[in-house]
Amino acid sequence: MAAARAMPTTVPQLLGTPGFHGRAAQKEAPRWMRCISAGRSTRDLPPLHIPTHAPPPPRVWAKNDPAAAARLQTAKPRLAAVAEKLNLPVENLLTPDTLRRVAWRPPATIDLDSISAALRDLGAREWQIEQTAAVITVAFLDPDPLVEKEKDTAGTR
Repeated sequence: MAAARAMPTTVPQLLGTPGFHGRAAQKEAPRWMRCISAGRSTRDLPPLHIPTHAPPPPRVWAKNDPAAAARLQTAKPRLAAVAEKLNLPVENLLTPDTLRRVAWRPPATIDLDSISAALRDLGAREWQIEQTAAVITVAFLDPDPLVEKEKDTAGTR
């Protein structure tokens, strides 16, 4: 990493790079210089940022999309209750990421079939869909009023 950041152009510059030292540094320096040179001249680089379709962190949902926040806030405890009845960890019943994604961008028409299809598209297994799709559908069709969580102000001024 130190050599990549310093981008030396000669072996002495490489050997003078802080962080590039050790028993094999002197012996391996010419090979490292060839690698640095090849890296410097390559044009086939991966992108610096990979686009994502992931929803934002749930803590900002109430501000950015209150309806999505209400859907998530309603569905989470209902799924937790189902998981408890099945004696499963809720994240085994349905991954938190799957629930967040479907809550953030639900199907255009919310019904059992569309929610089931959305869960399936997100990688949920059939047994998970059977246990959760109806609960999610009802939660999304009639979400509880959005309740802002109180900030913990103990000990802060």
